[in-house]
Amino acid sequence: MCPPGTDQTTRGPQRWHLLAPSLKQSFRPFQSTGWSERNFSDLSLSDLKNTTFAFRKLSRLNVTSSGVGEGPIPSKKQLSPIEDLPAELLALINRSLGETDILALGACSRTLWMHALQHIQADHRKSIAAWAGTPLIFTGSYLTTLPSTLYEKFPYLQQEEIEYDSRQRFDMGRGCPANGMCPARRWNWDAVSSYEAVDGKTCHEKWRSTLLTVPDLEQKTLQRLHGDLDKVFRASVDGRWFLRNLTLKQFVKLYVSGTNAPGQLQVNVSGSPWLSLDMALLVRTRWSTPGTISYEKEGEETGAWAGHCFDVVQEQPEDEDWEDATVAVRDAAREIVEKKQSSESNPLRAIV
Repeated sequence: MCPPGTDQTTRGPQRWHLLAPSLKQSFRPFQSTGWSERNFSDLSLSDLKNTTFAFRKLSRLNVTSSGVGEGPIPSKKQLSPIEDLPAELLALINRSLGETDILALGACSRTLWMHALQHIQADHRKSIAAWAGTPLIFTGSYLTTLPSTLYEKFPYLQQEEIEYDSRQRFDMGRGCPANGMCPARRWNWDAVSSYEAVDGKTCHEKWRSTLLTVPDLEQKTLQRLHGDLDKVFRASVDGRWFLRNLTLKQFVKLYVSGTNAPGQLQVNVSGSPWLSLDMALLVRTRWSTPGTISYEKEGEETGAWAGHCFDVVQEQPEDEDWEDATVAVRDAAREIVEKKQSSESNPLRAIV
Protein backbone atom coordinates (compact mmCIF):
# COMPACT_ATOMS: atom_id res chain seq x y z
CA MET A 1 0.00 0.00 0.00
CA CYS A 2 1.29 3.45 -0.88
CA PRO A 3 1.87 6.06 1.85
CA PRO A 4 -0.63 8.96 2.05
CA GLY A 5 0.04 11.69 -0.49
CA THR A 6 1.68 9.39 -3.03
CA ASP A 7 0.94 10.42 -6.62
CA GLN A 8 -0.38 7.34 -8.42
CA THR A 9 -1.15 8.97 -11.79
CA THR A 10 1.37 6.94 -13.78
CA ARG A 11 0.00 3.68 -12.38
CA GLY A 12 -2.85 3.98 -14.87
CA PRO A 13 -3.01 4.69 -18.62
CA GLN A 14 -2.32 8.25 -19.73
CA ARG A 15 -5.47 10.29 -20.53
CA TRP A 16 -5.45 12.97 -23.20
CA HIS A 17 -7.72 16.04 -23.36
CA LEU A 18 -7.83 19.12 -25.56
CA LEU A 19 -8.48 21.97 -23.14
CA ALA A 20 -9.76 25.52 -23.65
CA PRO A 21 -8.96 26.91 -20.17
CA SER A 22 -10.48 30.37 -20.71
CA LEU A 23 -13.81 28.75 -21.63
CA LYS A 24 -13.47 25.93 -19.08
CA GLN A 25 -14.23 23.35 -21.79
CA SER A 26 -12.55 20.08 -22.73
CA PHE A 27 -12.69 17.55 -25.56
CA ARG A 28 -11.42 13.96 -25.75
CA PRO A 29 -10.34 13.08 -29.33
CA PHE A 30 -9.42 9.57 -28.17
CA GLN A 31 -12.17 8.14 -25.99
CA SER A 32 -10.12 5.26 -24.64
CA THR A 33 -6.41 4.69 -24.20
CA GLY A 34 -4.59 1.70 -22.79
CA TRP A 35 -1.20 0.75 -21.48
CA SER A 36 0.18 0.56 -25.02
CA GLU A 37 -0.59 4.26 -25.54
CA ARG A 38 1.37 5.91 -22.77
CA ASN A 39 3.08 8.51 -24.99
CA PHE A 40 1.68 10.83 -27.66
CA SER A 41 3.40 8.89 -30.44
CA ASP A 42 1.53 5.75 -29.30
CA LEU A 43 -1.91 7.24 -30.04
CA SER A 44 -3.89 6.08 -33.07
CA LEU A 45 -3.47 9.32 -35.01
CA SER A 46 -4.89 7.67 -38.13
CA ASP A 47 -8.29 7.85 -36.40
CA LEU A 48 -8.14 11.63 -36.95
CA LYS A 49 -7.81 11.42 -40.74
CA ASN A 50 -11.39 12.50 -41.48
CA THR A 51 -12.28 14.39 -38.31
CA THR A 52 -13.25 18.06 -38.48
CA PHE A 53 -13.58 19.14 -34.83
CA ALA A 54 -10.87 21.81 -35.06
CA PHE A 55 -12.34 23.32 -38.22
CA ARG A 56 -15.80 23.54 -36.65
CA LYS A 57 -14.44 25.19 -33.49
CA LEU A 58 -11.98 27.60 -35.13
CA SER A 59 -13.29 28.52 -38.60
CA ARG A 60 -14.98 31.86 -39.15
CA LEU A 61 -17.68 30.62 -41.53
CA ASN A 62 -19.85 33.10 -43.36
CA VAL A 63 -23.49 32.35 -42.45
CA THR A 64 -25.72 33.60 -45.26
CA SER A 65 -28.94 31.64 -44.75
CA SER A 66 -32.08 33.72 -44.34
CA GLY A 67 -33.73 31.09 -42.18
CA VAL A 68 -36.58 30.69 -44.68
CA GLY A 69 -37.71 27.15 -45.45
CA GLU A 70 -40.67 25.08 -46.56
CA GLY A 71 -41.80 24.02 -43.11
CA PRO A 72 -44.75 21.70 -42.47
CA ILE A 73 -47.43 21.38 -45.11
CA PRO A 74 -49.35 24.69 -44.86
CA SER A 75 -52.81 24.85 -43.37
CA LYS A 76 -55.67 27.03 -44.62
CA LYS A 77 -56.94 27.55 -41.09
CA GLN A 78 -56.80 30.95 -39.40
CA LEU A 79 -53.66 31.63 -37.32
CA SER A 80 -53.86 30.30 -33.78
CA PRO A 81 -53.36 32.68 -30.82
CA ILE A 82 -49.74 31.56 -30.34
CA GLU A 83 -48.96 31.99 -34.05
CA ASP A 84 -50.38 35.51 -33.84
CA LEU A 85 -47.98 36.55 -31.08
CA PRO A 86 -45.31 39.19 -31.84
CA ALA A 87 -42.01 37.78 -33.09
CA GLU A 88 -40.22 39.02 -29.94
CA LEU A 89 -42.53 36.99 -27.69
CA LEU A 90 -42.16 33.85 -29.82
CA ALA A 91 -38.37 34.24 -29.67
CA LEU A 92 -38.59 34.52 -25.88
CA ILE A 93 -40.74 31.38 -25.73
CA ASN A 94 -38.26 29.44 -27.86
CA ARG A 95 -35.35 30.52 -25.65
CA SER A 96 -37.13 29.06 -22.64
CA LEU A 97 -37.75 25.67 -24.26
CA GLY A 98 -35.54 22.64 -24.70
CA GLU A 99 -34.34 21.67 -28.15
CA THR A 100 -36.91 18.90 -28.68
CA ASP A 101 -39.73 21.20 -27.56
CA ILE A 102 -38.58 23.98 -29.92
CA LEU A 103 -38.78 21.59 -32.86
CA ALA A 104 -42.06 20.05 -31.71
CA LEU A 105 -43.66 23.48 -31.42
CA GLY A 106 -42.22 24.56 -34.76
CA ALA A 107 -43.54 21.44 -36.47
CA CYS A 108 -47.11 22.49 -35.63
CA SER A 109 -47.31 25.09 -38.39
CA ARG A 110 -45.29 26.86 -41.05
CA THR A 111 -45.42 30.13 -39.09
CA LEU A 112 -44.02 28.55 -35.92
CA TRP A 113 -41.43 26.66 -37.97
CA MET A 114 -40.04 29.92 -39.36
CA HIS A 115 -39.51 31.16 -35.80
CA ALA A 116 -37.86 27.85 -34.86
CA LEU A 117 -35.47 28.22 -37.79
CA GLN A 118 -34.53 31.72 -36.66
CA HIS A 119 -33.70 30.35 -33.21
CA ILE A 120 -31.62 27.54 -34.74
CA GLN A 121 -29.76 29.98 -36.96
CA ALA A 122 -28.89 32.10 -33.91
CA ASP A 123 -27.60 28.97 -32.18
CA HIS A 124 -25.52 28.20 -35.26
CA ARG A 125 -23.97 31.68 -35.28
CA LYS A 126 -23.07 31.30 -31.61
CA SER A 127 -21.37 27.95 -32.26
CA ILE A 128 -19.17 29.27 -35.09
CA ALA A 129 -15.51 29.76 -34.14
CA ALA A 130 -16.40 29.12 -30.49
CA TRP A 131 -12.75 28.32 -29.66
CA ALA A 132 -11.14 30.92 -31.94
CA GLY A 133 -8.79 33.31 -30.17
CA THR A 134 -8.60 31.35 -26.91
CA PRO A 135 -5.58 29.35 -25.62
CA LEU A 136 -5.63 25.62 -26.45
CA ILE A 137 -3.52 22.81 -25.04
CA PHE A 138 -3.67 19.04 -25.60
CA THR A 139 -2.65 17.66 -22.22
CA GLY A 140 -1.57 14.20 -21.19
CA SER A 141 -2.27 13.25 -17.57
CA TYR A 142 1.42 12.43 -16.97
CA LEU A 143 2.48 16.07 -17.42
CA THR A 144 4.68 17.63 -14.71
CA THR A 145 4.91 21.21 -16.03
CA LEU A 146 2.83 23.65 -18.08
CA PRO A 147 3.86 25.96 -20.95
CA SER A 148 4.80 29.53 -20.06
CA THR A 149 1.59 30.84 -21.65
CA LEU A 150 -0.50 29.04 -19.03
CA TYR A 151 1.74 30.04 -16.13
CA GLU A 152 1.14 33.61 -17.27
CA LYS A 153 -2.60 32.96 -17.32
CA PHE A 154 -2.58 31.24 -13.92
CA PRO A 155 0.21 33.03 -11.99
CA TYR A 156 -0.72 31.34 -8.70
CA LEU A 157 0.64 28.09 -10.15
CA GLN A 158 4.15 29.55 -10.35
CA GLN A 159 4.23 30.14 -6.59
CA GLU A 160 2.84 26.66 -5.96
CA GLU A 161 5.58 25.19 -8.16
CA ILE A 162 8.26 26.98 -6.12
CA GLU A 163 6.78 25.70 -2.87
CA TYR A 164 6.48 22.17 -4.27
CA ASP A 165 10.12 22.13 -5.41
CA SER A 166 11.29 23.36 -2.01
CA ARG A 167 9.64 20.54 -0.08
CA GLN A 168 10.52 17.54 -2.26
CA ARG A 169 11.49 14.62 -0.05
CA PHE A 170 13.26 12.66 -2.75
CA ASP A 171 15.67 14.13 -5.29
CA MET A 172 14.28 11.99 -8.10
CA GLY A 173 12.54 14.55 -10.28
CA ARG A 174 9.06 16.02 -10.49
CA GLY A 175 7.61 12.72 -11.66
CA CYS A 176 8.54 10.91 -8.46
CA PRO A 177 5.24 9.63 -6.94
CA ALA A 178 6.61 9.84 -3.39
CA ASN A 179 6.88 13.62 -3.66
CA GLY A 180 3.13 13.92 -4.21
CA MET A 181 1.28 15.41 -7.17
CA CYS A 182 2.99 18.48 -8.59
CA PRO A 183 0.87 21.65 -9.11
CA ALA A 184 0.82 21.36 -12.92
CA ARG A 185 -0.52 17.81 -12.78
CA ARG A 186 -3.05 18.78 -10.10
CA TRP A 187 -4.23 21.67 -12.27
CA ASN A 188 -4.73 19.31 -15.21
CA TRP A 189 -6.69 16.81 -13.11
CA ASP A 190 -8.91 19.58 -11.76
CA ALA A 191 -9.47 20.93 -15.29
CA VAL A 192 -10.47 17.64 -16.92
CA SER A 193 -12.77 16.75 -14.03
CA SER A 194 -14.53 20.11 -13.73
CA TYR A 195 -14.57 21.60 -17.25
CA GLU A 196 -17.61 21.21 -19.48
CA ALA A 197 -17.07 18.14 -21.67
CA VAL A 198 -17.69 19.07 -25.31
CA ASP A 199 -18.58 16.28 -27.72
CA GLY A 200 -17.56 16.16 -31.36
CA LYS A 201 -21.10 16.69 -32.62
CA THR A 202 -21.65 19.79 -34.75
CA CYS A 203 -24.55 22.19 -34.24
CA HIS A 204 -26.04 20.82 -37.48
CA GLU A 205 -25.81 17.21 -36.25
CA LYS A 206 -27.29 18.19 -32.90
CA TRP A 207 -30.44 19.68 -34.43
CA ARG A 208 -30.85 16.92 -37.04
CA SER A 209 -30.64 14.19 -34.41
CA THR A 210 -32.98 16.11 -32.10
CA LEU A 211 -35.57 16.35 -34.88
CA LEU A 212 -35.73 12.55 -34.96
CA THR A 213 -36.88 12.56 -31.32
CA VAL A 214 -39.98 14.67 -32.05
CA PRO A 215 -42.93 12.26 -31.84
CA ASP A 216 -45.71 11.72 -34.39
CA LEU A 217 -44.05 13.39 -37.39
CA GLU A 218 -45.08 12.00 -40.76
CA GLN A 219 -42.22 10.92 -43.01
CA LYS A 220 -43.02 13.56 -45.62
CA THR A 221 -43.03 16.31 -43.00
CA LEU A 222 -39.79 15.00 -41.49
CA GLN A 223 -38.07 15.15 -44.87
CA ARG A 224 -39.22 18.73 -45.44
CA LEU A 225 -37.99 19.83 -42.01
CA HIS A 226 -34.64 18.08 -42.48
CA GLY A 227 -34.24 19.91 -45.78
CA ASP A 228 -34.89 23.23 -44.06
CA LEU A 229 -32.29 22.49 -41.39
CA ASP A 230 -29.73 21.71 -44.08
CA LYS A 231 -30.38 25.12 -45.65
CA VAL A 232 -29.74 26.90 -42.34
CA PHE A 233 -26.30 25.33 -42.02
CA ARG A 234 -25.30 25.60 -45.65
CA ALA A 235 -22.03 27.48 -46.14
CA SER A 236 -19.33 27.76 -48.77
CA VAL A 237 -16.27 25.87 -47.53
CA ASP A 238 -14.51 24.44 -50.60
CA GLY A 239 -11.04 25.72 -51.39
CA ARG A 240 -8.09 27.20 -49.54
CA TRP A 241 -8.23 28.06 -45.86
CA PHE A 242 -5.57 29.03 -43.34
CA LEU A 243 -4.96 27.98 -39.75
CA ARG A 244 -3.54 31.02 -37.96
CA ASN A 245 -1.47 30.89 -34.78
CA LEU A 246 -2.48 34.26 -33.37
CA THR A 247 0.14 34.07 -30.62
CA LEU A 248 3.17 33.69 -32.91
CA LYS A 249 1.67 35.18 -36.10
CA GLN A 250 2.25 31.99 -38.08
CA PHE A 251 -0.11 30.28 -40.52
CA VAL A 252 -0.64 26.85 -42.07
CA LYS A 253 -2.15 26.38 -45.52
CA LEU A 254 -5.22 24.13 -45.55
CA TYR A 255 -7.32 22.56 -48.27
CA VAL A 256 -11.01 22.00 -47.58
CA SER A 257 -13.19 19.77 -49.76
CA GLY A 258 -16.75 18.52 -49.62
CA THR A 259 -19.76 20.28 -48.16
CA ASN A 260 -20.62 21.60 -44.74
CA ALA A 261 -23.07 18.73 -44.20
CA PRO A 262 -22.32 16.13 -41.48
CA GLY A 263 -19.77 13.58 -42.65
CA GLN A 264 -19.15 15.34 -45.97
CA LEU A 265 -16.22 17.58 -45.05
CA GLN A 266 -12.47 16.98 -45.26
CA VAL A 267 -9.88 19.44 -43.94
CA ASN A 268 -6.21 18.67 -44.59
CA VAL A 269 -2.91 20.51 -44.51
CA SER A 270 -2.25 21.65 -48.07
CA GLY A 271 -0.24 19.09 -50.04
CA SER A 272 -0.63 16.45 -47.31
CA PRO A 273 -3.93 14.56 -47.68
CA TRP A 274 -2.83 12.21 -44.86
CA LEU A 275 -2.57 15.11 -42.38
CA SER A 276 -5.90 16.45 -41.12
CA LEU A 277 -6.21 19.79 -39.36
CA ASP A 278 -7.18 17.94 -36.16
CA MET A 279 -4.03 15.83 -36.25
CA ALA A 280 -1.80 18.83 -37.01
CA LEU A 281 -3.29 20.87 -34.17
CA LEU A 282 -2.91 18.08 -31.61
CA VAL A 283 0.70 17.45 -32.65
CA ARG A 284 1.58 21.13 -32.18
CA THR A 285 -0.35 21.70 -28.92
CA ARG A 286 0.49 18.42 -27.14
CA TRP A 287 1.96 18.71 -23.66
CA SER A 288 2.99 15.89 -21.38
CA THR A 289 5.91 13.98 -19.91
CA PRO A 290 7.00 10.62 -21.36
CA GLY A 291 5.37 7.63 -19.67
CA THR A 292 8.14 5.66 -18.04
CA ILE A 293 8.76 3.52 -14.97
CA SER A 294 11.93 5.55 -14.35
CA TYR A 295 11.81 8.47 -11.92
CA GLU A 296 14.68 10.21 -13.70
CA LYS A 297 13.80 13.64 -15.03
CA GLU A 298 13.22 13.48 -18.76
CA GLY A 299 12.39 16.08 -21.38
CA GLU A 300 8.69 16.88 -21.65
CA GLU A 301 6.80 15.52 -24.65
CA THR A 302 5.76 18.93 -25.86
CA GLY A 303 4.50 20.74 -28.93
CA ALA A 304 5.72 24.19 -29.93
CA TRP A 305 2.21 25.69 -29.92
CA ALA A 306 0.86 24.45 -26.58
CA GLY A 307 -1.22 27.16 -24.90
CA HIS A 308 -1.40 29.37 -28.01
CA CYS A 309 -4.48 30.97 -29.64
CA PHE A 310 -5.79 30.06 -33.10
CA ASP A 311 -8.44 30.63 -35.73
CA VAL A 312 -9.17 29.39 -39.28
CA VAL A 313 -9.90 31.90 -42.05
CA GLN A 314 -10.24 31.99 -45.83
CA GLU A 315 -8.02 35.03 -46.40
CA GLN A 316 -4.27 34.45 -46.47
CA PRO A 317 -2.43 36.73 -44.01
CA GLU A 318 -0.81 39.46 -46.11
CA ASP A 319 1.11 41.23 -43.34
CA GLU A 320 4.84 40.61 -43.83
CA ASP A 321 5.11 39.80 -40.11
CA TRP A 322 3.22 36.54 -40.68
CA GLU A 323 5.33 33.40 -41.20
CA ASP A 324 4.33 30.35 -43.26
CA ALA A 325 4.66 27.35 -40.90
CA THR A 326 3.09 24.75 -43.22
CA VAL A 327 6.31 22.78 -43.78
CA ALA A 328 7.28 22.85 -40.10
CA VAL A 329 3.87 21.54 -39.06
CA ARG A 330 3.95 18.83 -41.74
CA ASP A 331 7.46 17.70 -40.69
CA ALA A 332 6.53 17.58 -36.99
CA ALA A 333 3.51 15.40 -37.73
CA ARG A 334 5.48 13.14 -40.08
CA GLU A 335 8.09 12.57 -37.36
CA ILE A 336 5.39 11.44 -34.91
CA VAL A 337 3.74 9.15 -37.47
CA GLU A 338 7.05 7.58 -38.49
CA LYS A 339 7.96 7.02 -34.85
CA LYS A 340 4.70 5.16 -34.31
CA GLN A 341 5.13 3.09 -37.47
CA SER A 342 8.67 2.20 -36.41
CA SER A 343 7.55 1.04 -32.97
CA GLU A 344 4.69 -1.01 -34.42
CA SER A 345 7.05 -2.80 -36.82
CA ASN A 346 9.39 -3.78 -33.97
CA PRO A 347 8.23 -7.14 -32.55
CA LEU A 348 10.41 -6.62 -29.46
CA ARG A 349 8.91 -3.22 -28.62
CA ALA A 350 8.81 -2.79 -24.87
CA ILE A 351 5.80 -1.27 -23.18
CA VAL A 352 7.12 0.74 -20.25
